[in-house]
Amino acid sequence: MSEPLRAYRCAVLATPSGCVPAGAARLADVRVHAPGWIVVRDGMIADAGAAHEVAARHPGLRCEDLGAGVVVPGFVDAHTHPVFAGTREGEFEQ
Repeated sequence: MSEPLRAYRCAVLATPSGCVPAGAARLADVRVHAPGWIVVRDGMIADAGAAHEVAARHPGLRCEDLGAGVVVPGFVDAHTHPVFAGTREGEFEQ
């Protein structure tokens, strides 16, 4: 049985322009919605975009306000620092 839809409003929502992973040439291709809505079904994003457009697609759906924050679903910060290869437990003890 699926959970009921949940909606969240944020001050700014930045979404990728497509549904596939973006390569280097498209990394800056982002849509910014202020304010934005995110609709979640069973822990997965079911809809996202400009607040007025998403609300129109889901009439009567109550929305929880997340305040003045920025939400960036789908953003994965996959950068690395090769100089930190290995573990760093010794630094945490300091």
